Amino acid sequence: MKLNFAQLERTLGQFEARAIPDDHPVIPQLNDLFGEHTFFLDRNGLNIVEPAEAPPGRRLSRPRS
Repeated sequence: MKLNFAQLERTLGQFEARAIPDDHPVIPQLNDLFGEHTFFLDRNGLNIVEPAEAPPGRRLSRPRS
């Protein structure tokens, strides 16, 4: 799943990585291997992040500070 802008910003606030731009030459190969996703690179390599789903009847939320 490709992340929207808000999801991308939230993700980048949670770990140090760089999103691989959609126009990067490696994206077609990554899409062939893993499907349509937003791909990230960090010092450990490639990351694929997907939004968490809330259990039935519950909402996921961030803790308030």
